[in-house]
Amino acid sequence: MKSCIVNIGLYRTGTSTLACAAKNLSLSVCRAFFEDENPKVLKDVLFDPTKAIQNYLALDENRLTLLESFANFDFVGDGWFSILAFASNQQLESLIECALKRGVNIIFIATERAHESYLKSELHNWVLYDLEERSNLSHEERIHLEARLLERKENHQSRIRKLYENGLVKIRMDVGSILSWSKSLQKISKLNWKSALASAGFQNSSPRLPIMGVLLTFRLSKENVEGMNALLVDI
Repeated sequence: MKSCIVNIGLYRTGTSTLACAAKNLSLSVCRAFFEDENPKVLKDVLFDPTKAIQNYLALDENRLTLLESFANFDFVGDGWFSILAFASNQQLESLIECALKRGVNIIFIATERAHESYLKSELHNWVLYDLEERSNLSHEERIHLEARLLERKENHQSRIRKLYENGLVKIRMDVGSILSWSKSLQKISKLNWKSALASAGFQNSSPRLPIMGVLLTFRLSKENVEGMNALLVDI
């Protein structure tokens, strides 16, 4: 029976670094992204991730996509995997059971990050990929974006803690102590994670710039901004 490590850690919590380390160990890696999702789905992922993941898992074709990923890869993360923590215990247990019938042992793990550090990194990511526009956020929703990102992060971490306590999540790893990750990973895999993590370094780290400065620089370059007043209102 093959195993598949499933990182259900939220985006910007060291998911890129861990995926790179897995590749360094010659594991087959699948990192999913929301490239083709419509704005409504992206908005649900932000404002109501529980609704988003439960709607996703309600469709047989989506569950099949996840199961095929577990069967075809040794390590998966990001995209829908990152909000699997918001699925019910029953839904997660069903995925485990269905995977076992396919000869795959799912091992749920979670990368984590301190709230303040996560928030700065996530906001940089929203600027970089123009996610406010892709999610079709209203002016009011943009104003409260930081608060909603933080709320999602806190709820996700709380859910991870409960899943860890009942044994569904096998290990939790904070990006603030990444040098100790190898010890945790040795509990689920006997590969040389210490060397792999050292080679990976810190992947996809955020620029060390004030977030308002990044927002200002980014939005000044947008063709649809008419005058400084419109820019300041938008910010």
